[in-house]
This record gives sequence, C-alpha cells and structure tokens, in this order.
Amino acid sequence: MKKLLCIITLAAACYFAGMNNQPSIIAGVICIALVLIISLVFPRAIKGGINAEIPPQNKIIYKNTENKLSVRVNNLNRLPVSRISLYIDISYKENKKNRVRKKFRTSAAANGNTDTSVYFTAPYSGTIEASIYKIRIFDYLSLFSCSKKIKDSIIQIYVMPVPKKLNLIMPQFGFYTSNAAAESSSDKTGDDHSEIRQIREYRDGDLTKHIHRNYTAKTQKLWIKEYNKENDFIFDLIADTSDITLTPDILDAFFEIVFSIANTLADKDIIVNLHWYDRKLNGMQSIAISSSETLEDAAAMLFSSDLRCTSQEFFNAQAADTENCMLINAKLEWYFLGQHVYSFNLPLIENELTVNIFDLRR
Repeated sequence: MKKLLCIITLAAACYFAGMNNQPSIIAGVICIALVLIISLVFPRAIKGGINAEIPPQNKIIYKNTENKLSVRVNNLNRLPVSRISLYIDISYKENKKNRVRKKFRTSAAANGNTDTSVYFTAPYSGTIEASIYKIRIFDYLSLFSCSKKIKDSIIQIYVMPVPKKLNLIMPQFGFYTSNAAAESSSDKTGDDHSEIRQIREYRDGDLTKHIHRNYTAKTQKLWIKEYNKENDFIFDLIADTSDITLTPDILDAFFEIVFSIANTLADKDIIVNLHWYDRKLNGMQSIAISSSETLEDAAAMLFSSDLRCTSQEFFNAQAADTENCMLINAKLEWYFLGQHVYSFNLPLIENELTVNIFDLRR
C-alpha cells in the first residue's frame, strides 16, 4: 500500500510540475524517483550476503509451556539491514497437520551475527522439527523487498511431559529388586556409595535398607537414613509399544505414564532401567534413569527411536523378564510383577497421575 501511495504521489507531483513549468519540483521528483529506484535495487543487491540459521540449543523442552527457539541472522554485507522478516515452520515429525508457521521481524548488523528468539508452545510429547524456510529483506524505507529460500536449517527438538511424582507406595525392596544390595547396620556417616544427609521417621513406602538400626533400637521408633546419593537399587521398567496406535494423544499419554513412573522411582533412590523396542535397530534399547538429567536423556533416545513393532517382535526382542518388573503397554495398562495395577483413562490421565494413590504392596 505504501509503495502504491508513493508512486501515485510522485506521478501527481510530476504532472503538476510539468503543467505549471516548475523546474525545481521536477528536480525534486527526479531525486525522489532515484531514491525509489535505489530502494528497489537495494534488497536484491544484498540478499546474497544474508542468511539465517537455527544454532545448536537445548534439544529437550516441555509440553504446554512457553519455549524459546533461538535464531541467528548472518549479514556478510558492509551495510546493516533495518528490517528482515523470518518465516519459521514448527511441526511434529509424526504429524505435519499440526504445523505452526510463524513470521517475525528483526534487524541485522553489518558484517556480523544477530541473535533473536521466537516463542512457541508444544501441545503434546514427541519430536518437533523446526526450520527457517524463507527470509525477506527490506530496504530502509520498507517499501520494497525480496525473499530467498533457506535450506538445511532443520533441527529436531524433543518435547517431553513435565515429570510428575505419583503417590506410589512400594513393597519392601527385597520383593522386587533385580539387583539388591546387602543391608548395612554401620553407624558411619557414609559409605562407598553415599553420604547421609539426615535422619527422619519412617514413612509408608520407604526402603527398608535405609532403616537406621542402632537409632531405631534406642528410640523404639523406625528411623530412616536419607542419603545425598544412593544408587544400589536397580529396577526394570518396560515400555511396551507393540501394536500401539501412533496417534498424538495415545503416544502423549503413554510417554506421560512412563516418565512419571520413572521419575517417581528415581526420586525413591531407585535406578530405573528403561527398556523399549527400536525398529531401526531391530532390537531392545535401554537406559538407566537416576535423575532429572538422565530422564531427559532417556526422552531424547526414546523419541528418536522408531517405536512401531508387533507383539511377536517385542516378545522375541525383550531384554528383561516382564514377570519381575514393571510394564506399561500400548493400552495404557500398568503391570507390576506380572499383576495388573491400573488401566489409565485417556481423557482423565493428568488427574489420575496426580491424585490417585497406587499401593503396590499387595
């Protein structure tokens, strides 16, 4: 609109100057015309020296939170650019229908890099592909512009649910550990594995190995030793994706359950060996989870895998005995030591994970 208005005004001024024989106005019109021509040529002349990219950044983000995507504009020209429009495509790898396209403005300093950010929200778990597919360069008056396509700017970002802590009561450790450590009645402040942080009263679900025997005997109450670090207990959690329907809502609920259970067990000083089938590698994959950092590593590995498999493929490849561990299957059913614990309801899963009490002692 600004271009059209400028051209109409210029033509009217030129006509008025010619009809009234005004050389000064004609000279002014010519100068303005030269400025417009330079403005038209400017973005086309410098676009070869301008590029944009998505630099390396945190590959793990959380769903339903505002996330920042860093973008960098490279200007190899000697002149700065006051206005550049970037066009960004953000879409789930498994479902391109939910793509979001964002356009935002920035500027670029001469002979340097300019960093900027765009914000977005991911509605469910999975793998996001973010790319800059076009850049538009404007002249200083923002009257004329030209665009260029950007190639090879695609990065992958893994979206995981915010880990929840379940109301989970475990039986005595010896009933379900796959790698039990010998109990110690030492009164030392620490051992080869950990340092005692504090001593507190026993609560349902605490591990019996942590009972402070001497102090318990003196006070006639059960007392628990809390450690800064404890990694003697290892347990298997199997993510059974056989015959799963790879729809966004089902996968999102599946990941929500798996990561919430793993996070809860890790918070109880239990190292979780998470197992799943990867079609690309034609076998089971595993990772040990003991903290929030390793939980994010597990999410990155899980999301980068091809989880499709049949029941027979999964049965032939499974690395752990499903009767002596936990298992979450594609129907959102939770099993413990071969016994059914709970069947999650897809529309209510957020409430079920945070409100329900899961007592596994029976």
